[in-house]
Amino acid sequence: MKRFVSTVLALLTMSAPALNAQSAADSAAIRGAALDYIEGWYTNNAERVERAVHPQLAKRVVMRGPDGAPEPLSNMTASELIDGARDDDDDTDDEESGERHHADVAILDIYENIASVGQAQELTVHFVGNAGVVLTDGDTSLLVDLPYESGAFGYMRYDPALLRPVGTAISVITHDHRDHFDPDLFLPQSSWLIIGPPSVTTRVPPERVLLGDSVRIGAFDIVAIPTPHTPDHQSYRIRWRGRVFYFTGDTEDATAVPSSPYLDVLFVTPWLHCSLRSARRSASWDRAVLYHRRTDGSDTICGSADLLEQGAQFTMPAH
Repeated sequence: MKRFVSTVLALLTMSAPALNAQSAADSAAIRGAALDYIEGWYTNNAERVERAVHPQLAKRVVMRGPDGAPEPLSNMTASELIDGARDDDDDTDDEESGERHHADVAILDIYENIASVGQAQELTVHFVGNAGVVLTDGDTSLLVDLPYESGAFGYMRYDPALLRPVGTAISVITHDHRDHFDPDLFLPQSSWLIIGPPSVTTRVPPERVLLGDSVRIGAFDIVAIPTPHTPDHQSYRIRWRGRVFYFTGDTEDATAVPSSPYLDVLFVTPWLHCSLRSARRSASWDRAVLYHRRTDGSDTICGSADLLEQGAQFTMPAH
């Protein structure tokens, strides 16, 4: 039986800078090599496997015998691996049954010309400040209401230079106020893309704008929802592997928070959280996080919600 035994791949044929400086092209090339290796093996596509591995590959394989005890370490060369991919047996994709092996990989680390790649099953959520939140699964990073002007209108300060998104980077902007978006900080980040209302995107070169009310990129589905505040203010519903997040932006209207689908995390301002309580809205979320808080602690807090410290992070597994 054909068995894929590696959960983390070291790709030796790639040339990339340090992880924090990787480009979208680097990410795409590394991910492509990993998918050639995995999908080529399961679809008996020896050409894809050959494209993915170094000619001097030395693969070490540990198998277990019928009694469960480990067998002696075995070695596999590049040519043996490629020949093995050509073998059609019962563990490859079965077109008749419809059974498929789905590969979804994330870049875990890059050092000089070596990249470690594994399955993306965990999301990191980083509260940068104000309404600025980074969501990343190691392959794609969403920068919600980032970059903003540090300290604008007396809100939280931060160091924009510390924004170093991993993989494909997309700014997801609710509206054109300086405490949510600063084009002078965004434009020099030439590899970053952007989603936002027209008042934001018209200030950005069109080739960097992702158009549409619903955008899928990587494992993320991003839906823009018009909500009251500025004339073209948008809230966002973001799905990632069965998890659902909602970012309200600055809207004051309690009806802007949907009753369905059920939310894993609601990012909500203190004033909207109070409006929801006044409207006696039953919670349609597991966790509410209060963001865009004043630095002097003068916000009115209505009911229970998480008050994350600036810079705090948490992770969520796929659902």
